[in-house]
Amino acid sequence: MCNKVVHIARRNASATLRRAALVAVAGLFPLAAVLSTASASSAATGSVAFNGATGSNGSYAATVTFSATSSDNTYTAVAYDTASSTATFTYTATAGSAGCVVVSPNAGVVTFTSPGTCVITATTTSTDKDQGQGSGDGNATGATGTLTLTVLPTPQTISFTNSPPSSPLVGSTYTVSATATSGLAVLVSVDASSTSGCTIDTSTGSQTPLITTGVVTLSPPVGTCVIDANQSGNAAYASAPQVQQVVTDALAPQTITFTNSPPSSPLVGSAYTVNATATSGLTVLLSRDASSTSGCTIDASTGVVTLSPPVGTCVIDANQSGNAAYASAPPVQQAVTDALDAQTINVAGPNPTSVEYGATSTYQIQATDSSGATIDYATSSSTCAVNTTGLISGLGVGTCVVTLSAPGTSSVSAASPVTFTLSVQAPPPVVVTPVVTPPVVTQPPPVVTPPVVTPPVVTPPVVTPPPPVVIRVSPSKPVRKPKPHIPRPKSVAIKPFAEASHTLTKPLLAQVWRLALSIKRQHYTTVTLTGYTDNVFTPAMDALVIRERSLAVSRQLQFDLGRLKVRRVTITIAPGVTIQLVTLNTTPSSRALNRRVVATLTA
Repeated sequence: MCNKVVHIARRNASATLRRAALVAVAGLFPLAAVLSTASASSAATGSVAFNGATGSNGSYAATVTFSATSSDNTYTAVAYDTASSTATFTYTATAGSAGCVVVSPNAGVVTFTSPGTCVITATTTSTDKDQGQGSGDGNATGATGTLTLTVLPTPQTISFTNSPPSSPLVGSTYTVSATATSGLAVLVSVDASSTSGCTIDTSTGSQTPLITTGVVTLSPPVGTCVIDANQSGNAAYASAPQVQQVVTDALAPQTITFTNSPPSSPLVGSAYTVNATATSGLTVLLSRDASSTSGCTIDASTGVVTLSPPVGTCVIDANQSGNAAYASAPPVQQAVTDALDAQTINVAGPNPTSVEYGATSTYQIQATDSSGATIDYATSSSTCAVNTTGLISGLGVGTCVVTLSAPGTSSVSAASPVTFTLSVQAPPPVVVTPVVTPPVVTQPPPVVTPPVVTPPVVTPPVVTPPPPVVIRVSPSKPVRKPKPHIPRPKSVAIKPFAEASHTLTKPLLAQVWRLALSIKRQHYTTVTLTGYTDNVFTPAMDALVIRERSLAVSRQLQFDLGRLKVRRVTITIAPGVTIQLVTLNTTPSSRALNRRVVATLTA
């Protein structure tokens, strides 16, 4: 019994050494093959197994990688008998998709031409049944085992050969290029995860056996462009792992420039045109900045800036907000400061050079303002008065000085004052000359002497004409002059005038008519008119109202005296302003009594 155990141990030790040697030989393959690292399961006594293979019951499997770049794609199958270390084998191959062929039947060398599978069968041709220890154990000739060999395609990798742009702008382009270790053409495309609007055109690139190129256009919107590179493989090469190239683009910058020159010293109310362009070519938006102190406005469609009042600084903004390709431009400004326009007063020289007081003559100042503004007229002279239109009325003998001025407005500055000087003279007395009607002389009718008719045969009788008729006209009797009558002086008040008015109402007209009758009946030859007022206005205004009332009475009195055929009456208007209240200005009725013209009558 002890001897039997020793024999089995020796045989097992010897078998272990032989297997180790066979594994070492099996590792000397001509390919860079990778077999399964799993060990074959223990076979039954007398079975055929393969080194480095996995499986059981005589059916095993192995994997090898096909090399598309090598002309020697071989695999050496090594079989062994699990019960005999001296067994020899004959190898055959069943060609599968790998196209394998046994080139060395006794050595187990198999060649294959493409990836796929083939089945290698090992058949024992001889065996040492007792392995030098006796008979009765080991395999008999003809025992078989099979090895299914899987030939994998050649792996490949892809790499980009271009350097992506570091800071590209949207709208720009660059060329991408990629190559595969297989030398097969690489497919480049835009990945669906891209946030940019980029596109790639491989038709403008090149397709060489080693490098594939394409032109990438970084179209809007701005974002990240992801380029995929793929190679799907072929009969010899496996599909390559996908690689990606990522580029992030940015909006292109732009700037704005004013192309117009702003006016240097513009006047309020004037206009000018502003123009601005952007380097992007996009439309620039023009607007009035809120910081403007001027009342300027701008028509954004035409760029016309109107420097409306008030005067100040007009700030114009130029903006461009950008689009999908351009970033917003930094805003720029153009400032213009306007000024008030100057105005001047032009006065025509006095013509005539004087005006009479107390008469109907007045003088209208002929003045114009360069801006068309209304001129203000004022005088501090007591010899004249001037109204708001520049009409001068004389009040007394002397020099009349009128100051002309024009205030400033939101468009023009105040005009420099101008003085106007006029001489005021006393008017000549009013002389009423009577109209003398000559007598009517009646002439006698003419004496008609009939013609003398002498008959052609008969001697005509002598005809004595009648004596002429003489009509004598008696001269008119001389008109007897009345004895001179010198009436006593008296005063007549024409009242009341309306407030601030010189209009003769019907009652006032009736009073003037009665005054004319009194002058005719009592033979007055001199009338002095003195105006009075209730003294409620400025001195200049009071003087003007008094004068106008006196002139109104004078004109109407002359008219009425003419109707009564009264001549040689001198009417004089007293100069100056007379303030003589006949009653207090406490009530409207008492004030009305103070608004009067007093006529002093003398012979």
